[in-house]
Amino acid sequence: MKILILLFAFVVVSGCSKMEEKKTKSPSDLTGQNNQTQENPHSFDTKTGTGDDKQATELGKQADDAYATYKNEKSEQNKLDAINKNLAAGMYFMYDADLPPRDKYKPALKFFRAVLELDPNNQDAKTNKEKIEEIYEMMGKPIPQ
Repeated sequence: MKILILLFAFVVVSGCSKMEEKKTKSPSDLTGQNNQTQENPHSFDTKTGTGDDKQATELGKQADDAYATYKNEKSEQNKLDAINKNLAAGMYFMYDADLPPRDKYKPALKFFRAVLELDPNNQDAKTNKEKIEEIYEMMGKPIPQ
């Protein structure tokens, strides 16, 4: 079953990569700037890459905000909130988001990495991070950093 899922992901993403080549670069791509917040190295850009999936945008923003709140005020409650919101965002992007694979795996990977930074023993984040990395490896693409 795992191989079937990975094979499906490979076929879908490889088909999408040809469409990606036709996209024009935005001014920020040309200048090397990116829109990620400095507080969260794992944040995703809520202004692009989310298509029409409003819930993905909202969950991503909540996860980024919770992470930033924890970094500013390191309480146990803020840490748990950041873990839970980043895990929820990662799971939504990976399994439920109405987005093409090329738009869902990279943010999901970043959210799972944020969870693992705060809780290195989180099994859900570990398992899903590894699945995404396997998908990139099977496609012969570099794993996003």
